Amino acid sequence: MAENTENLTVRTILNLVSRRWPLVVMALAVFAIGTLIVAHYLPLAYTGSTIFERRQDIAADASTLRGSESFEGQKLTLKHELAGMVAVTKAVEQLGLTRGFQRDSNGQLTMEGQRAKQKLVEQIMARIKIKWETSSPQVDLVSVSFEDSNPWLAENMPNTLVSNYINQVSEQSVERLSASRTFLENQVTLCDNRYTELMKQRIDFEVKNAGLLPDSPAMLYEGLTRLNADLDALRLQNEVAKQTLVGLTEMTPGDLDPSGDPNGTGKPMEVHYGPNPEYIRLNQELVNAKNALATALVNKLETHPDVIMWRDQIKRVEEQLLKTEPEAVVETVFGSNKDNTLAIQMMTTKASAEMTEKEMARVESRLESHKNLLNNFGPIRREYLDIVKKLDEQQAELSQWEDRLRDVHMALAAEVAKRRTHLNAVQPALEQFYPSSPEFIKVLGFALAGGLAFGIGLLILIHRLDRSVMTPEQATRVLGIPVYGYVDVILTPAQMTWRWVKRWILLPVIFLVLALAFAVCCYSLSLRLNAPDEYGQWRARPVQYLSEQIRNRLHPSEETGG
Repeated sequence: MAENTENLTVRTILNLVSRRWPLVVMALAVFAIGTLIVAHYLPLAYTGSTIFERRQDIAADASTLRGSESFEGQKLTLKHELAGMVAVTKAVEQLGLTRGFQRDSNGQLTMEGQRAKQKLVEQIMARIKIKWETSSPQVDLVSVSFEDSNPWLAENMPNTLVSNYINQVSEQSVERLSASRTFLENQVTLCDNRYTELMKQRIDFEVKNAGLLPDSPAMLYEGLTRLNADLDALRLQNEVAKQTLVGLTEMTPGDLDPSGDPNGTGKPMEVHYGPNPEYIRLNQELVNAKNALATALVNKLETHPDVIMWRDQIKRVEEQLLKTEPEAVVETVFGSNKDNTLAIQMMTTKASAEMTEKEMARVESRLESHKNLLNNFGPIRREYLDIVKKLDEQQAELSQWEDRLRDVHMALAAEVAKRRTHLNAVQPALEQFYPSSPEFIKVLGFALAGGLAFGIGLLILIHRLDRSVMTPEQATRVLGIPVYGYVDVILTPAQMTWRWVKRWILLPVIFLVLALAFAVCCYSLSLRLNAPDEYGQWRARPVQYLSEQIRNRLHPSEETGG
């Protein structure tokens, strides 16, 4: 007969499954049992996971946020530094995994040993997984997992990698901060030296040009105006004194000695002493200068030009006071009272004229000094402002370096105290008792799903290979002749008996055996993956082990000794 070429649809497949479901069930059971048996011989893999945290103390790092090493930047290189070639090689050597490799007489790895070591490192790197459990600017939780058939290695490899990484990060941070501290200390020293030199240059300039550095040229104009007014007043006083002296000279008798002595002996009858007017004036000037100095010191430094000017003036007045007598002759009596009175007036007027001339000379000297100051004010002021600007810039730069140095000092202290960037293994990998692969649920799911797919696929294959005619429609299509009727299969009593035995005895027994085999395989695989110790007992004495388990389930008090 011709091959069955009927198009398969979902409905057709469901009809096939409903008619021949025992075949599908047996195929599923066989595939599942075979999968579970194969799973018994799959190599076991153990997975150790170590979780470490990075917690940033905001109080310790508040002043170092600008210049401290951000963990966001460290994340970019974390995988390389934590599980890179160098890190894994170091861990392999620490755990002694290269002990069996070939070595030369000096104990060094041979070329073959180095190749084996490199291959081992690459295999370990491929089985390391890094995952961020939590990520934030303040705290990060990072999980490091490693899978291996050796439970001891699965436990110790992630712990060693994390421990080495924590120590390495701390050491690197301390080294970088120490180098930064040394660099900043050198910069602060250089800036401080330049600042000291500029300050000395400013003081020397102010001392050299004392009085030329007022806050404003208006002070010079005000001083000039005041000195001109004082000079005019002194000139007027001097002119009046001279005119008075001329008048008194004309009234003096011709035989009167210019000194007032009518006898020409030069010896007065009486001499009267009193306070020296010049001494009094100098004292008053000294008091005024000291008051002005006290006023200037309230808001100005010792190096300010006004303070220096008033101190110089106080020194000059004190020197003049030392050279001036506190008392002077105020009256000399010669001859008669009339002549004496006239002589006294002449001497007083003459003294007043001389005093005003001296004061005029002093004021003119100060006036000339102020004029020179005013003429040289512009260039000297510009030069002085240039020095002050450089000094301010250097002071600002020095302050910046000092601030950065202070931040680095605080960051270094926090890093040494483990309070700045705190790395800690919060959950180390534990001793591995149970394998992580293969997983029982995944194997069971694959066995059932694969068995179902295998059964349906086998049913479709049988249907495709079946060349028999099953329906009148197939007969019409294959033979090309019309079908007017058909006779159903006629079974003999023996055939009917065999069909009944096959359906109600043989199939249930087969299904029961397959189900029992499937349950035993599931139980055995579960023991292998979840109870390795009991699995050894099960493999050695399965019947006795099962009987003990059943007895323990039926009589739990006997198991506990009670």
